[in-house]
Amino acid sequence: MTDGGAYTYAMALSSVDGVDLKKTEEELLLVSGVLKNEDIKKYFLYPKISQAEKKEKLKNAFAALVSKTVMNFLYLLIDKNRENHIQQISHAFTQIVDQEYDRVRPHVSLSRNYPEAELQKILTMVEGLVSAKRDAFGISSPAKLEFLPETEVKPEMLGGIYLRLGDYMWDSSISRFLRDWKVKVLSGTIEKDAVISADIAE
Repeated sequence: MTDGGAYTYAMALSSVDGVDLKKTEEELLLVSGVLKNEDIKKYFLYPKISQAEKKEKLKNAFAALVSKTVMNFLYLLIDKNRENHIQQISHAFTQIVDQEYDRVRPHVSLSRNYPEAELQKILTMVEGLVSAKRDAFGISSPAKLEFLPETEVKPEMLGGIYLRLGDYMWDSSISRFLRDWKVKVLSGTIEKDAVISADIAE
């Protein structure tokens, strides 16, 4: 299934009358988390397992945990032979909920682990940057944003911050600075003698 196909299914579910978007998102995450298990995947891919048996398995596993709307949606996926695409559909549904509630998920890469207090200061700085430069990050909504940041440690950055939000990036890492510096030296933008002199002075 393409991302567009997953988005179509997610949009159809989000458009059901009376659907609670956040509750449905949680339920899809629950189901997709269970169904990503490799053994369960193999079961649903096995051609001799009937649709009726698959529905019964899902009913036994999730009927008491999810809404009737989500349960019927799972049955629909089985009818369409799309049950193994629940992870993609769940991801697309989360994107729809993010848009509806002005949630943004900046991915922040750092060169090392920081104490919690310092990390929170960095994330607050990131929130301020994204809020102030919405157009640069593809955000059109003027509403107050809800930030759900994800962080990772990449020692090869050497220092600084690398920020990715969707298709948009902001790179202030030391490794990027060094790459840019090297390009300028090799292209003749910066005189090599000046660079050598600066190194000696240090």
